[in-house]
Amino acid sequence: MFTHIVVGTNDPEASASFFDATFGALGIPGNRDMGENKFYGAYRRDPVGSKLCAFTINVGE
Repeated sequence: MFTHIVVGTNDPEASASFFDATFGALGIPGNRDMGENKFYGAYRRDPVGSKLCAFTINVGE
């Protein structure tokens, strides 16, 4: 089971515009209301373009 997928790009702004329009047309919001469960994710590139993704969940009490 996948919890998330990371896709790399050389032009983040162009890719963000494309995916915002594509997923918006499909009715898929970027932010999701998960109730008490809070998901946190971060995605960064280092100076030579290597990708790092971190993901965690804080389950409601």
